[in-house]
Amino acid sequence: MTYQKSVRLKVDATYQDVRTIDQALVDLLVGAGDIDETTIHSIELAVHEVATNIVDHAYPEDQVGGIEASLTVSSRLRRKLTVELSDTGTPFDAAAVNPVNLDLPQEGGYGLFLAQALMDEVHYERKAGRNIWRLTKRL
Repeated sequence: MTYQKSVRLKVDATYQDVRTIDQALVDLLVGAGDIDETTIHSIELAVHEVATNIVDHAYPEDQVGGIEASLTVSSRLRRKLTVELSDTGTPFDAAAVNPVNLDLPQEGGYGLFLAQALMDEVHYERKAGRNIWRLTKRL
Protein backbone atom coordinates (compact mmCIF):
# COMPACT_ATOMS: atom_id res chain seq x y z
CA MET A 1 0.00 0.00 0.00
CA THR A 2 1.32 3.45 -0.93
CA TYR A 3 0.90 6.36 1.47
CA GLN A 4 1.83 10.00 1.01
CA LYS A 5 1.07 13.10 3.05
CA SER A 6 2.63 16.46 2.19
CA VAL A 7 2.70 19.98 3.57
CA ARG A 8 3.98 22.96 1.59
CA LEU A 9 4.81 26.32 3.13
CA LYS A 10 6.09 29.67 1.91
CA VAL A 11 7.39 31.79 4.77
CA ASP A 12 9.66 34.75 5.34
CA ALA A 13 13.27 33.92 6.18
CA THR A 14 12.93 34.89 9.86
CA TYR A 15 13.56 32.99 13.06
CA GLN A 16 9.84 33.19 13.90
CA ASP A 17 8.94 31.61 10.57
CA VAL A 18 11.50 28.84 11.10
CA ARG A 19 9.35 27.93 14.13
CA THR A 20 6.35 27.74 11.75
CA ILE A 21 8.26 25.18 9.65
CA ASP A 22 9.23 23.29 12.83
CA GLN A 23 5.61 23.07 13.99
CA ALA A 24 4.31 21.95 10.58
CA LEU A 25 6.99 19.24 10.53
CA VAL A 26 6.16 17.98 14.02
CA ASP A 27 2.43 17.97 13.20
CA LEU A 28 3.10 15.98 10.02
CA LEU A 29 5.26 13.41 11.82
CA VAL A 30 2.84 13.00 14.74
CA GLY A 31 -0.01 12.63 12.24
CA ALA A 32 1.90 9.90 10.39
CA GLY A 33 1.66 7.77 13.54
CA ASP A 34 4.05 5.33 15.16
CA ILE A 35 7.12 7.59 15.14
CA ASP A 36 8.82 7.84 18.50
CA GLU A 37 9.31 11.20 20.20
CA THR A 38 13.12 11.02 20.09
CA THR A 39 13.07 10.52 16.30
CA ILE A 40 10.63 13.41 15.87
CA HIS A 41 12.81 15.74 17.95
CA SER A 42 15.98 14.68 16.10
CA ILE A 43 14.39 15.37 12.73
CA GLU A 44 13.00 18.69 13.98
CA LEU A 45 16.48 19.74 15.16
CA ALA A 46 18.09 18.83 11.81
CA VAL A 47 15.50 20.74 9.76
CA HIS A 48 15.59 23.66 12.19
CA GLU A 49 19.37 23.95 11.82
CA VAL A 50 19.25 24.04 8.01
CA ALA A 51 16.36 26.54 8.00
CA THR A 52 18.19 28.73 10.53
CA ASN A 53 21.29 28.63 8.31
CA ILE A 54 19.14 29.98 5.48
CA VAL A 55 18.01 32.87 7.72
CA ASP A 56 21.59 33.52 8.89
CA HIS A 57 23.49 33.16 5.62
CA ALA A 58 21.31 33.25 2.50
CA TYR A 59 20.14 36.85 2.73
CA PRO A 60 22.06 40.02 3.65
CA GLU A 61 20.77 41.66 6.83
CA ASP A 62 18.97 44.41 4.91
CA GLN A 63 17.23 42.02 2.48
CA VAL A 64 13.95 40.29 3.22
CA GLY A 65 13.92 36.81 1.76
CA GLY A 66 11.76 33.75 1.83
CA ILE A 67 11.91 30.03 2.39
CA GLU A 68 9.79 27.48 0.59
CA ALA A 69 9.37 24.22 2.49
CA SER A 70 8.00 20.93 1.22
CA LEU A 71 7.54 18.23 3.87
CA THR A 72 6.49 14.75 2.73
CA VAL A 73 6.00 11.45 4.53
CA SER A 74 5.63 8.62 2.03
CA SER A 75 5.84 4.87 1.95
CA ARG A 76 6.09 2.24 -0.68
CA LEU A 77 8.28 -0.51 0.71
CA ARG A 78 9.47 1.59 3.65
CA ARG A 79 8.25 4.85 5.14
CA LYS A 80 10.45 7.92 4.75
CA LEU A 81 10.41 11.65 5.26
CA THR A 82 11.64 14.04 2.60
CA VAL A 83 12.12 17.71 3.47
CA GLU A 84 13.02 20.24 0.82
CA LEU A 85 13.93 23.78 1.82
CA SER A 86 14.66 26.32 -0.90
CA ASP A 87 15.46 30.00 -1.12
CA THR A 88 16.66 32.59 -3.64
CA GLY A 89 19.48 33.90 -1.46
CA THR A 90 23.24 33.81 -1.73
CA PRO A 91 24.56 30.45 -2.99
CA PHE A 92 25.92 28.11 -0.32
CA ASP A 93 29.71 27.76 -0.50
CA ALA A 94 30.67 24.34 0.87
CA ALA A 95 34.37 25.23 0.61
CA ALA A 96 33.85 28.04 3.14
CA VAL A 97 32.53 25.64 5.79
CA ASN A 98 35.18 24.46 8.19
CA PRO A 99 34.78 20.84 9.31
CA VAL A 100 33.65 20.49 12.91
CA ASN A 101 36.36 19.32 15.27
CA LEU A 102 34.67 18.06 18.42
CA ASP A 103 37.99 18.16 20.28
CA LEU A 104 38.17 21.96 19.98
CA PRO A 105 35.58 24.41 21.31
CA GLN A 106 33.85 26.65 18.80
CA GLU A 107 30.83 28.93 19.03
CA GLY A 108 29.09 28.11 15.77
CA GLY A 109 29.27 25.91 12.73
CA TYR A 110 27.43 22.90 14.13
CA GLY A 111 24.18 23.23 12.15
CA LEU A 112 25.12 21.33 9.02
CA PHE A 113 27.15 18.84 11.07
CA LEU A 114 24.09 18.09 13.22
CA ALA A 115 21.77 17.80 10.22
CA GLN A 116 24.12 15.33 8.54
CA ALA A 117 24.44 13.30 11.75
CA LEU A 118 20.69 13.15 12.40
CA MET A 119 19.34 12.54 8.89
CA ASP A 120 20.06 9.71 6.46
CA GLU A 121 20.84 12.15 3.66
CA VAL A 122 21.47 15.88 3.36
CA HIS A 123 21.88 17.13 -0.19
CA TYR A 124 22.43 20.67 -1.49
CA GLU A 125 22.21 21.98 -5.02
CA ARG A 126 21.93 25.35 -6.70
CA LYS A 127 19.38 25.23 -9.49
CA ALA A 128 17.63 27.96 -11.48
CA GLY A 129 18.75 30.67 -9.04
CA ARG A 130 17.60 28.74 -5.97
CA ASN A 131 19.42 27.04 -3.12
CA ILE A 132 17.76 23.68 -2.60
CA TRP A 133 18.34 21.55 0.49
CA ARG A 134 16.90 18.03 0.49
CA LEU A 135 16.94 16.07 3.74
CA THR A 136 15.69 12.51 3.96
CA LYS A 137 15.11 10.13 6.86
CA ARG A 138 13.90 6.54 6.84
CA LEU A 139 11.18 6.22 9.44
